[in-house]
Amino acid sequence: MKSITCLCEKTIDADLPDEVDLDANPGERATIMEGTFFTVVCPSCGTVLKPELPVRIRSASLCIDVFVLPESERASCYAGAAAVPSACDILIGYDELVERVSLASEGLEPFPIEVLKYFLLRRAMESSPDADISVRYHGMEEGKLVFHIIGMKEGETGIIRVPSETYSEIAADQASYRSKPPYDLIARGPYRSVRVLETAEER
Repeated sequence: MKSITCLCEKTIDADLPDEVDLDANPGERATIMEGTFFTVVCPSCGTVLKPELPVRIRSASLCIDVFVLPESERASCYAGAAAVPSACDILIGYDELVERVSLASEGLEPFPIEVLKYFLLRRAMESSPDADISVRYHGMEEGKLVFHIIGMKEGETGIIRVPSETYSEIAADQASYRSKPPYDLIARGPYRSVRVLETAEER
């Protein structure tokens, strides 16, 4: 049971677990993809709350074992100060959880996707060097991988479609990518994301 405080200052006791097995609770997979995972409705004012809380997500059928940290703990994760289990991957924020479940459902590996994100991010930053840009995988459409480019223009999302053959080429050669910079930084540690390069660029 978790205590959550609404904007109306009502304290709510919510039955939100520390761990979710998607195979034992198949309905939770749908809530993750729909964006309703871990939502709570305030009984006092009716506000729909979506607290970001640490949670471990498992699925043997999808080969998933991840610990999801709130976005507010990103800096602590980078500094190695976040309290996380040692046996699973780390994700930060529920958007990354949605992405990981989507990839697993489509039989795609996370590392080649992060390499593709790096390519797209570099290209976007060449066009908008001062923008705060992020890249998210959004799914498959007609044999192409769809990525959303966020932050290039305020209030707009760019859409890039990458041929699945490009993903397959990276996946086949990923051992080589993992051994050379900057991809070696992405492949290192439990948080394997292109976003780890943010800390490298700051140093």
